[in-house]
Amino acid sequence: MCKNKTAKREAFGNPYAYTVLQNLKDAGCTDEMVEEFMAL
Repeated sequence: MCKNKTAKREAFGNPYAYTVLQNLKDAGCTDEMVEEFMAL
């Protein structure tokens, strides 16, 4: 589901990351926005 490598790396160790990533995508966030959010 996650297309960019950073998002995949973030999702690996966090049980909630997939849900957060999916919600951001559903809200219309770009890959760049998702990457920046997950870095925070």
